[in-house]
Amino acid sequence: MLKIKDSIDLKELEKFGFYPTMEKVGDGDFYIKNYSKTISIISDIGWGKITHRHIEVNPKTRILTFHSLTSFNYNRPSWIQDLIKSGLVEKV
Repeated sequence: MLKIKDSIDLKELEKFGFYPTMEKVGDGDFYIKNYSKTISIISDIGWGKITHRHIEVNPKTRILTFHSLTSFNYNRPSWIQDLIKSGLVEKV
C-alpha cells in the first residue's frame, strides 16, 4: 500500500496531475475533499476499447487507492514512481 507522507502538503500533488474533487457525504451539506487523478487509455484491439483508471488520495489517511473500470489487475502508472522518487510517497 502507498501513502503520502504526513509531512507533505497535499497541494504538492497538483504538480503530478492530482486535483481536488468534492464529494457529498450523507444527507447533510458536508463535503470531503479528495485529490484524484483519472487516466483514460484507448487501446485498439479490433473494435476499440477504453480503459478508465482512477487513483484517489484519502485526505485523512493519505492512502493511495487504485481503481480500474475495465480491469482489476494492472500495473501502477509510471508517474507513481515519480511520486516515490520525489519523496512524497512511502510504502506502508
